[in-house]
Amino acid sequence: ANQKNTLVNHNTINSHSLEKNLKDKKQAREILGLSPSSYIIGSIGRLVEKKGHLHLLQAFAKSKIKNKQLVIIGEGRMRETLEREAQKLDIADNVFLPGNIESACHYLKALDQFIMPSLNEGFGLAALEAIVASVPIISTNVGGLPEVIGPEGKYFETGNIEQLRST
Repeated sequence: ANQKNTLVNHNTINSHSLEKNLKDKKQAREILGLSPSSYIIGSIGRLVEKKGHLHLLQAFAKSKIKNKQLVIIGEGRMRETLEREAQKLDIADNVFLPGNIESACHYLKALDQFIMPSLNEGFGLAALEAIVASVPIISTNVGGLPEVIGPEGKYFETGNIEQLRST
């Protein structure tokens, strides 16, 4: 293709609409059933292997953060595996898998930290939504995520649980 005639159009979001519909921290936590005083770590995405949620659970279990909760919004074939892993790691009481939530991005302000643990990612629309919501992001450095998050982002090596825990 002639580069003069080629334009790359990445996924986009309507940031004005998202900002207008964001719930504040207190309201979002209340709706999601999360503690108003806990440090909330979260992610949004299908519960499938390539999203890396199993690594997120394992890093969360090793985290030294006190009074913490993890919420992963989404649904998929890994749900039972994630629930069993949370039980095995003895963190089930602090892990919430509420399933699919319509307009989940409206609840991003509930989070103190957004984690994008993907093993493989095309663009990372959820990361872009977290940026608009001004939620700090920690992400793997795969696919389009570095382009979405930028050089100021905090990254960890894909699948590196210890690096994620300490980031």
